[in-house]
Amino acid sequence: MQGKNNTFFKGALSLSVSAIILKVIGLIYKVPLSYILGDEGMGYFNSAYTVYTFFYLIGTAGIPKAISIVVARTDSESEDISYRIYKVCLIFFGAFGALLSIVFFLLSSCFSTEIGNNGALFSMYSITPSILFVCASGVARGYLSGRLRFVPIAISELISGTVKLFLGLALAYYADSRGYSLPVISAYTIFGITVGSFLSLVFLLASIRGREVQGGIKIKFWITIREIVGIALPITVASSVSGIAAMLDLGLIMRGLVANGYSTGVSTILYGNYTTLALPMFSLVATVITPISAALMPSLTRSVSKKDIKGGIEKIKGSLSFIYFISIPCAFFYFFFPRQILSVIFEEGSAILGASLLSCIAPSLIILGPLTVMNTLLEAEGRVMLPVISLTLGSLTKLVSCTCLISVDSIGILAAPISTLISYSVSFIISYFAIKRSSFGSIRIFKGSIIPIFLSAFASLLGLFIFPHLNTCLTKMASCTILLLILGFTYLFFSLILSKNTRTILLNFVNLHKNGTNHL
Repeated sequence: MQGKNNTFFKGALSLSVSAIILKVIGLIYKVPLSYILGDEGMGYFNSAYTVYTFFYLIGTAGIPKAISIVVARTDSESEDISYRIYKVCLIFFGAFGALLSIVFFLLSSCFSTEIGNNGALFSMYSITPSILFVCASGVARGYLSGRLRFVPIAISELISGTVKLFLGLALAYYADSRGYSLPVISAYTIFGITVGSFLSLVFLLASIRGREVQGGIKIKFWITIREIVGIALPITVASSVSGIAAMLDLGLIMRGLVANGYSTGVSTILYGNYTTLALPMFSLVATVITPISAALMPSLTRSVSKKDIKGGIEKIKGSLSFIYFISIPCAFFYFFFPRQILSVIFEEGSAILGASLLSCIAPSLIILGPLTVMNTLLEAEGRVMLPVISLTLGSLTKLVSCTCLISVDSIGILAAPISTLISYSVSFIISYFAIKRSSFGSIRIFKGSIIPIFLSAFASLLGLFIFPHLNTCLTKMASCTILLLILGFTYLFFSLILSKNTRTILLNFVNLHKNGTNHL
């Protein structure tokens, strides 16, 4: 890739590398935290965070994308216009974030009661200010993304994650040493997220202030806001539906388990295990995929506005190759070796409980990658309602399937990952048929997946053969660690030999560090 294509790819790679680091920080964060809080305390923590995520999505899901699209369209004409758009949006959506924070605070008591987890109330109070900070940060991220400046975005996310790690754990240890109850310790811990989001916002604002052109061009406040909201609203609606589904899903799981004879404490432990072990491992891959679509959005928008279909197709192919290179081996390894993977990070008892959950949710990774790219393509073309329909129907399917499955005694908590897989499958089918009627309809979505599937299967079979021998002569931890190293090395080694896409990814990664990232 050359020129803008190369800038796009390196931008996506930069965001993905930072996302990997951020997720590793998150895993490091949750391991000692799980020892302090236990599965019950993590149930309070994750319950509060799940409800908070709904408000987070309202304030951030559509805003960065909409601003990125508008800025990408106008930046080639005038840097000053794009900067004025940023200033207008910062005022409006900052006020909107403040309003959301107030609403969240006032309704926290109702939310904690409705999900059947009153112990999460203090954690909800503690994370409330983050909503304001992430709304304002979303404006800055959208502006920087539209101008293809991805490095400040990556650094801001790392700031947020690092503060959450060190401050969150420090507060958790402090509260635990004082003998506070688990709900209070959880509230202390989650406050680290609030401080991290504030410092992340400060960095983003500082990276823009004083560096942009500030001429005398004026733009109309409400006309600009209407344009942004017109793009952001459908995207936000889709994400909000997903957020509502997540909260209802939480309530369905907790109440369904209790209805099946589990106590509230045991139900909280099961849900805490799922959200602490299986979901973070799933999100580790999903978080790497998301920055690729974030980098693809403004770049593809420029290609669409210039009617550069060929250039757009190259960007889509590059994105899919990158995504398959990462997501397919993870899906295979999660499915075949969930207990071994979790045992390297978490204590043995929790790993055994979470292994089946991780194995069930693993196939969703194969669907999630292309689904993300397809929805990004539709949004870049201005067909923002189609992803809304796709994700909404997928979320509704998840609720229905979870309701049906959770009542089956032999399934129980497994209803959560199974319904997630069903949800992504429904969304994928809808989005796939939608892009077939777009200007990029000739794209063959699964073309770049053949080699990763073959090599992932080969590495998995090798691992299944080797692990029993490792387990007989090494400790549990050593055998699991060596197994993961063998799986990763086998996949990477043969990928470099057989896949041109893998060599291209590696070459761009080397060039990214060799040449620096100032041009981004």
